[in-house]
Amino acid sequence: MHNGDLRARLATTDYYPRKGPQRPLHILVVVVVVVVVVVVVVVVVVVLLVVVIKVEVVVVVDVVVVVVVVVVVVVVVVVVIVVVVVIVVVVVVVVVVVVVHVLVAVAVTVLLALLKVAVPIKVVVIVVDMNAVQ
Repeated sequence: MHNGDLRARLATTDYYPRKGPQRPLHILVVVVVVVVVVVVVVVVVVVLLVVVIKVEVVVVVDVVVVVVVVVVVVVVVVVVIVVVVVIVVVVVVVVVVVVVHVLVAVAVTVLLALLKVAVPIKVVVIVVDMNAVQ
């Protein structure tokens, strides 16, 4: 009966849990949406300036070029900052893991050394007690 219950439970167990939404895909979608929105806004502003307000096309092109350059520089700076932060976090995590491993190794070594010293003492005490009882 117990084996049957176990088999039934194992049969319904999801060995391969479904993966959640992939983060890189979400980031890609957000980037594409932002780029499309920015392009649409720039086109609408340029059309308004040229057609409605009658600004010269040369001035509008200069302004658009400056805005695009500023946006590209800001995006590059943000990406560089994010990459640097990620690298720093990875380095810190690696250092912490190594330090913890070293500390655990030292602690285990010390404990083993203490046990090697302590075990014979316990054995001697037990032997002495047994002799005393006899």
